[in-house]
Amino acid sequence: ARVLVAWGRSTGRRVEVVSVDLNFAAVAFARDRLAPLPETAVVQADVLALPFPPDAFDAALCSLFLHHF
Repeated sequence: ARVLVAWGRSTGRRVEVVSVDLNFAAVAFARDRLAPLPETAVVQADVLALPFPPDAFDAALCSLFLHHF
């Protein structure tokens, strides 16, 4: 998320990053680390029941998703 925000800032693009994790501790850690970046949000959710409407995002990056799935 930090790298994507930095890239957006450096190229003059508006980038908003939503990070999702099921684990409470991981979400708390991410929220703490990303707090200084207003372009980010961290949501605790199950990937099989995401709380977002269809077409809510332009792109999705699934880092380590299949590894745990």
